[in-house]
Amino acid sequence: MTTSRLTINLPKSEIDFLKKYARMNKISVSNLIDRWIKILKAKSKPTIHPDIEKLTGIIPPDIDVDEAITEYIMAKHR
Repeated sequence: MTTSRLTINLPKSEIDFLKKYARMNKISVSNLIDRWIKILKAKSKPTIHPDIEKLTGIIPPDIDVDEAITEYIMAKHR
């Protein structure tokens, strides 16, 4: 993985906290920020419940779902 340098401006107290936290957890500040970014990325991805995912592909692709629903509702209410 190619890395690049990033300069950010934060209050000194925040930088001191990051350094102390990283030192206590035996990681670098860069690693700490990298982990935080990965968490943010993971949270931003939509997740599908496993039970819903199991249903994927059950309906054949040649069926017009909207038409099938309309036909079902029309038959139900006759």
